[in-house]
Amino acid sequence: MEKRATIKDVAEAAGVGVATVSRVLSGGSASPQTRERVLAVAAQLDYRPSALGRNLRQRRTGGIGLLVPDLTDTFFAQFAEGVLACARSAGEPVVLGSTAGDPEQEAELIGMLLEQSVDRLIAVPSGEEDTWAPAIRAGMTVVFADRLPARPSPEEEDPAAAAVGDLMLLDGVAAPLPAHGRAPELPAAPSVLADDRAGIRTAVRYLRGLGHRRIAFLGGPGHDRRVSAFREAVGSPVDEELVVFGTGSRDSAYAAASGLFQSRPDLSAVVAGGTCSARPRCWRPGSWTCGCRATCPSSCTTTCRGPSCAPRR
Repeated sequence: MEKRATIKDVAEAAGVGVATVSRVLSGGSASPQTRERVLAVAAQLDYRPSALGRNLRQRRTGGIGLLVPDLTDTFFAQFAEGVLACARSAGEPVVLGSTAGDPEQEAELIGMLLEQSVDRLIAVPSGEEDTWAPAIRAGMTVVFADRLPARPSPEEEDPAAAAVGDLMLLDGVAAPLPAHGRAPELPAAPSVLADDRAGIRTAVRYLRGLGHRRIAFLGGPGHDRRVSAFREAVGSPVDEELVVFGTGSRDSAYAAASGLFQSRPDLSAVVAGGTCSARPRCWRPGSWTCGCRATCPSSCTTTCRGPSCAPRR
């Protein structure tokens, strides 16, 4: 029996990402050339997305999808246990996936869940809104936890096209949309979020109460709201050298923290954007260890406080 083509097969044959294939097949934004190539490859491979549009709504499996960045992380492991326990009590099967904080891997897993006709999904997102739009438009019920998908930044647009658009505006002519189109806003989806503003503000106030004045922020994917809260908490002017990001993995967080301490020996404390974005949690220069607890010259320990961390005596 011939193997059925998957969305990943279409993406590889068309030379694009899985997220692009999802957007094209769900009517999302894509350049005319990309759309034509993806549709041609899908037809050639006889690809039939069983879970898009009407097909998805008519063939529900009753299953629940769960996507988290890292199952080895304590917070996400406990979060997954809670979801599994609730689903078990309701007699619902759960399809569990780990994205490793990688938007491409996340898009691939979303495509897989759509193909399996999973109609409900709980997720800690790592990708941007474009990654999630196909699933929501296809009728999947999505609930975001801990954070929301990031909005594409204006800097990601083609600089040359942006410059032409600016000149046209100066001449009083309406600038056209980019060839690839502008991603529409993500349809509204329910979410369960921490009070980032209050948590970050409390952490910064606590650190300043201990005498810290040069406080850094170490964030990861989906921490846009938290870094905004940090900038607000520390006040102007914000030393941008003290705001750094990892990709979501522990190695990336370790590298970002190491670079931060090497470049800024005057740093005295760090606020971590989340449990997965920073290990070690909080440090003082000269003596720090990688793990849930750290040591420092004054023999203080660290404790995680929601989305942020602060040393305590």
